[in-house]
Amino acid sequence: MFQPVENTILNIALMILSVLVSVVFLAVLHNVPPNLRMRVIMVITFIAGLYYPLEFFIPDGTALTPFRNRYLTPFLNPIGDAVAVMAAFTVGIGITNLCIVHARNISQRREGWGNSVVFFISMIIMFVVTLANRYAPNLFCTATAENMMTPVQAAFSVMFEGVYTALNATVFSLLAFFITSAAYRAFRIRTAEAALLMVGALIVMLGQVPVGMWLTHWIPDESIFRFLRFEVLSEWLLANINMPAQRGILFGVWVGALAMALRIWLSLERGGYFGRQF
Repeated sequence: MFQPVENTILNIALMILSVLVSVVFLAVLHNVPPNLRMRVIMVITFIAGLYYPLEFFIPDGTALTPFRNRYLTPFLNPIGDAVAVMAAFTVGIGITNLCIVHARNISQRREGWGNSVVFFISMIIMFVVTLANRYAPNLFCTATAENMMTPVQAAFSVMFEGVYTALNATVFSLLAFFITSAAYRAFRIRTAEAALLMVGALIVMLGQVPVGMWLTHWIPDESIFRFLRFEVLSEWLLANINMPAQRGILFGVWVGALAMALRIWLSLERGGYFGRQF
């Protein structure tokens, strides 16, 4: 549908022009009266959300050309790319907001401002190392043996795999303590439902660890009592009790997400931007 521009300079110029147009549009939108701003945003939101329902609900055979199923289908990939670009801009807005907050912490010497300094140092180092690994992997490298990492690649490996991945695993491992605390509160047997939850959780946990399998390994596989083995009971609970419950919960979640999407699309959702419901 839309062919990419091969000229690098023209690409950069178009990107800069797009950013400038967006900034000017947002500046104008910010200075218009609130009622007009509200209606402009409502119209843009409705038009932006109208494409996908039309694309997937319009039946086949409505194309303007004989070789296409639907007349909106050629725009599917370009609009998907545009959504990805806008999502990238939202990430940039989040990074900008983080920088503003941490810069304010440092300038005002708030409590814990040293953490903000560490944030800036870490972000800058990781940003530089990642860009260098992507676009200049042979930087600071005179001669390197085959299959040997360059200094930039080694720095990226240390920062990403040795620091970031390890810290990520550490943070997620801390969740185990919160899960244990929540399990302790949930498994206090005060009602029949709590007792069933406790028994089911115990069977599932014993069925997943070698100790539980060892406790019931003496039951032969050919025996009619094989279903009493912890691993068999655990698999049955996960497949026949847990899975249907999860599907029911997910179905309810997606119905709620659909309702929320419709409210946002039709500008019916109460939000902090408008402060009232339409």
